[in-house]
Amino acid sequence: MDVVARDGVAKLGAVLRTEQIERVLRWLEAREAENDELVKDLQPEFDVSSDGRRRLGRIRRLFWSDPRFWADIFERSRILELAVDLAGPSATLLFHTAFMKPSSFGSEVTLHQDDGVWPWDLPYSITMWMALTPSKVTNGCVIGYPGSHRNGPIPHVLKDGTVIDKRTGMRPRSWPSIPSSRFNDTPVPYELEPGEAVAWHHYFVHGSAENHSGIDRKGMAVVFTDASRPGFHRPDFDYAGRRMEPLSVAEIKALARG
Repeated sequence: MDVVARDGVAKLGAVLRTEQIERVLRWLEAREAENDELVKDLQPEFDVSSDGRRRLGRIRRLFWSDPRFWADIFERSRILELAVDLAGPSATLLFHTAFMKPSSFGSEVTLHQDDGVWPWDLPYSITMWMALTPSKVTNGCVIGYPGSHRNGPIPHVLKDGTVIDKRTGMRPRSWPSIPSSRFNDTPVPYELEPGEAVAWHHYFVHGSAENHSGIDRKGMAVVFTDASRPGFHRPDFDYAGRRMEPLSVAEIKALARG
């Protein structure tokens, strides 16, 4: 898509229909109701309030935990069509994550490039982020810097000032980020209605603020790459050491059709 090539980011309009949003929200609510033992395969991260309340903040590996359910959602929505448009004819699903950002105490995601926090080299990768509830400035929508992808990889640092260079094989235990002082202007907010999406280049600098509102900001992200391009190497293991299972668009369609 020309806009992503130019700006590093583009709004995509409606990607999910109302009935699909409702199905996905029910699926996520069921995961929230499960105990820690049942949800652990989704590599959960929790947000905790000042008074000790705990809610899911992020879960991963959604597609692989329930392939038939998600394959149907992907095929009946615009996800696969857009994946091919954005990543290329050999678009391959690498990651599928839900971001729950609960009301009142949903945590910040500091500025970063996806490529800067992945421990793998994944050229030609595109992230598609879909809103499941209203995603506004007031509840922590995605923010970012159009054109920032043109700078290529930017050094990420830890809170103690340690610079992370994944070329050395260093894998930090905490989330590295890009200092906001690197930029002279304020980031652009990407507000979305439920079902709408925004896509970005793997070097696009983005993040999201805390959610101090009374409304959850739920969304999900999928990452596709063109596996046919030179330089792509299939990652073997994910963050938790589980074997990765990339899926082509054709394989996802086959799962949807049983």
